[in-house]
Amino acid sequence: MGHTGSIEAKYTTNKGILPIALVDEMREAFKRSEEFLDLENSEEDPLFKQKEQLRTEIEKAAPEKVQEMLRLLGVCNT
Repeated sequence: MGHTGSIEAKYTTNKGILPIALVDEMREAFKRSEEFLDLENSEEDPLFKQKEQLRTEIEKAAPEKVQEMLRLLGVCNT
């Protein structure tokens, strides 16, 4: 594949025999990303829930907190 260095070595060392810890780490990473990867099984936008949570947080926040969020995002300089 043209890769050299640690990434290639990580998956090709020992001719496909990966350490259990690495396999478990890979499985956990896949579980965390599966909802974003499997779009056929998803009935709604995978980010919809996160967007709604953020919207709720902003609606409940005090004006000073909203102003601080906007400042951190670079939208407002005050």
